[in-house]
Amino acid sequence: MISESYIAQHISKTDWRNRVLFLGTSLPIRHMDRHAQPGEHMPLVVANRGASGIDGIISTAAGFALGIQEPLVLVVGDMTFLHDINGLSFLKDIPTQVIIIVVNNQGNGIFATLPVANSPEIFERYFKVSHEYDLKGASQIYGVRHQQVDTEAEFEAAYETALTLNQSLIIEIKT
Repeated sequence: MISESYIAQHISKTDWRNRVLFLGTSLPIRHMDRHAQPGEHMPLVVANRGASGIDGIISTAAGFALGIQEPLVLVVGDMTFLHDINGLSFLKDIPTQVIIIVVNNQGNGIFATLPVANSPEIFERYFKVSHEYDLKGASQIYGVRHQQVDTEAEFEAAYETALTLNQSLIIEIKT
């Protein structure tokens, strides 16, 4: 199994010349802040906090990539991904590559880090938002290439390959 800190470490080592890093709110931005290992070229880092924190992130990232005309790596959690699945429709229409890395921890891992997690009766009922959605199926609806990886080696290979392609795609990592 891949840790979320490992994902941040590996992504942070990317050659960021002519490429943008867009971080989803919640855990991805916190993991990057804590675990990134900056390389020779620092990224332009972008984030957006929607009305509820996670809505519209895919659409915003696609629009940003189109506006700046630079390839973009978007790191989001599964709930953020689910809240803007329709944003995948933009990826076929823009000439700029968007690599979406979905950290799928089965719903709102951020709340498990808060003190409320110590009160199971409250946490389970009001804060835990588990799901069993097939993210690959959502990707297929919009014709966006999807790859699920399960190991660090698979993630590294998928990510390095994605950086060499000229198409938008999704790499899903179950943690």
